[in-house]
Amino acid sequence: MPKINTADSTSLNPFNFIGILLCIFGLLFFLLCIISCLGINRENLKLLRISLIAQFVTLIIFLTFAIIILIWGETIRNRISKTMMIGLKIHYHIDKAWTAFFDKLHMSYFCCGVYSFNDWNDNPNYACTSSNILQSLDACSVPFTCCKIQQKEVKNSKYIDTKSLSYTCGTNTLPSNNTTIDMNEIEERININGCFDEILPVIQQLIITASIFMLLICIIIFITILLTCLLTFEIRLTISNVRRHCRKKRHTDQNDYIEKEEETF
Repeated sequence: MPKINTADSTSLNPFNFIGILLCIFGLLFFLLCIISCLGINRENLKLLRISLIAQFVTLIIFLTFAIIILIWGETIRNRISKTMMIGLKIHYHIDKAWTAFFDKLHMSYFCCGVYSFNDWNDNPNYACTSSNILQSLDACSVPFTCCKIQQKEVKNSKYIDTKSLSYTCGTNTLPSNNTTIDMNEIEERININGCFDEILPVIQQLIITASIFMLLICIIIFITILLTCLLTFEIRLTISNVRRHCRKKRHTDQNDYIEKEEETF
């Protein structure tokens, strides 16, 4: 029997975009750290000014994202659910990553579809329509990963073994215009609850965690800005004292020279 490799994930485009964005931001943050270290090590005011400006911009960006996540939490949840529905309707069985994502979701959270198992009626392969019944073997069905399994079979497993699943347990489970279904009989075979409600607490926890994490980063950046400002002030004060001392030394040397000249005459 085949195994589903849940580690395969190649083209979840919306999530890949977020990952690429984080990588770019991480690279820019790394360059900022190098500039800051060079400015501190060499006591270079120009590098420290660049570091201060970059830190201030970073603080504004993180603070903005933290506020957006907290205020638009509901919008983010709706966006995630819509993205999942698009993946279910268009990409399942076509895109390897989306297929692995939903299969893992079904078997880990004992759910089916996004909002309910009826969502699979929106997928062209599983739609229970008169035209699709003649064209697709999966018509009026749901994926076999929606079938009920024991929790111990999927706990702490990188690979989901499908030996305990019947590939026909999800057949004839979707309603059509001409047929009715026995919900009691279907509930014995498949999980009927949607996956989004199951993972919603996880999403909410991630939103709160991300907001707290960004606020903590904002506090750290604010402290580094204060320390950089203090260091810049100390460097300027030191340079000013050195220049004052040099001018005073030069003036003293000139007076000594004049006195010696006067004594000579």
